[in-house]
Amino acid sequence: MACIARSMDRTQTREASANPADAIEIHEVDSQRAPVRLPDVGPAILVRHMLGPYLGEADVGAPGASRLLALRAGATLIEDLQLGSRLRMARPFHAIDVVIPWSVLDIIAIQAHAAPIEGLEASSGVDLADPTIEHLIGAMLAPLGEGFFSSRPYLAHLKLALATHVAHAYGRPRPHERLARGGLAPHLLRRAQQILQSNLQAGLSLVTLAKACGLSTRHFARAFQESAGVTPHQWMTTARITAAKAMMRQTALPLAQIADLCGFSDQSHLTRVFKREEGLPPASWRRDHRQTRESCRGVGGVIGAVGPN
Repeated sequence: MACIARSMDRTQTREASANPADAIEIHEVDSQRAPVRLPDVGPAILVRHMLGPYLGEADVGAPGASRLLALRAGATLIEDLQLGSRLRMARPFHAIDVVIPWSVLDIIAIQAHAAPIEGLEASSGVDLADPTIEHLIGAMLAPLGEGFFSSRPYLAHLKLALATHVAHAYGRPRPHERLARGGLAPHLLRRAQQILQSNLQAGLSLVTLAKACGLSTRHFARAFQESAGVTPHQWMTTARITAAKAMMRQTALPLAQIADLCGFSDQSHLTRVFKREEGLPPASWRRDHRQTRESCRGVGGVIGAVGPN
């Protein structure tokens, strides 16, 4: 079970508060007819309701994490778009996609006099088997015969009902936390570190990271350093070194492959950064710290399980 965490800024809340239903986007997607393109609405979650069965590979959870999905017609999936997942499916599929901005969920919490939602608890790529979502989306499909989602007030009511159900059924209330002066709130710091850790190999721009936390780039960079004691780039470098150490200890992979898996441009880049941070080249460090061959295990899980102390 993965905790899908998030953040948002006040501007998004003001924009969504005018009419929350307008901020929720709903589309019929048929990959055989047209490419599937998710709207760019900032921090949001995707609710995908399958109109037909699906058996094939799909990218779920962390970017590049592909696995076989066997879904029934009527299955419902939830993915956090700001984590990098786009729920790309390798084979043709037919579904209804509902994109709910996090700002709408915040408004729902405010109107219910509830604590803001820190995140959603859901398993990536797993059918929720939620009859309420199935019935609501089924009701949304009723106007199809008269034109796709043609009844605007009716659809607006159903979209808000769906978002409210998602918030109440899967929302995780945020504990009360004080914002450190000049720094990030603890949940935002954890969120940023989680995103950095999940993107060691591919890397991540500061603009993207700040957007995922609902902050301006300048504010985020300053607040992250105030809270973590290092810049986001320095934090990621330390995380990459930590991941490389774990792989050198626990696998027999060559240094060039470890460099690539940990996000270094090549082996010489790994060597240069590692020697600067640790005082000796990685090959020497590996000789001193490598486990016996009998205790070595595969690379799976190494990158995701390690991070700076």
